[in-house]
Amino acid sequence: MRKRVRSAEKRYTKLAASQAFKIKAASEETASSLRREAAYRGAAAARQIESLCWRVLRNNPHVVGHGYAPGENGEAIGWRVRRGGTS
Repeated sequence: MRKRVRSAEKRYTKLAASQAFKIKAASEETASSLRREAAYRGAAAARQIESLCWRVLRNNPHVVGHGYAPGENGEAIGWRVRRGGTS
């Protein structure tokens, strides 16, 4: 049995040292790294776009919002009912 165990260990050690397994492990690690990098870059780009959106909203208060919806004047000062309309 010892002889069989030693020969099996020798065979598996030789297989584990094979170049094919090293190349496969390296390529799997590279692929994993690229996926993680792409995910982090995508998240960063989404946050940047969201930040730019908030900057546009902050820099253009006269355009964004446009006040209350028609019929819901919210007791705003200076609002008048339009002729033939609701508000």
